[in-house]
Amino acid sequence: MSAGSVLKRMVCIGVASDAVKIFNAAVSAALPNVMVKSVLRRDSDAIWVSDKRYSIEGKRVYLVAFGKAVIGMARAVQDALKDVLVEGVVSVPHGTVQSLVTSGKS
Repeated sequence: MSAGSVLKRMVCIGVASDAVKIFNAAVSAALPNVMVKSVLRRDSDAIWVSDKRYSIEGKRVYLVAFGKAVIGMARAVQDALKDVLVEGVVSVPHGTVQSLVTSGKS
């Protein structure tokens, strides 16, 4: 194998490694719980979603969520609002919970 071939192979391996790192970072950033945590925060009397403030002073806070990716999102909301969250309902397609348990993601 020539020095040029070795160099080309090393460059390809480096590019592939960078591509895998970029892909993994993109997937991690798109995880439902990560997305919610990046935009949801709370202070003493308000919930913030991105730059929008919602006053919760004297109000009861409920969680209503539905969809395939909602389990991680609902968990992130629960973690962020645990001391003010009164109650919640989460609806997922049939088989979603079992699928998560089976895959070890529950």
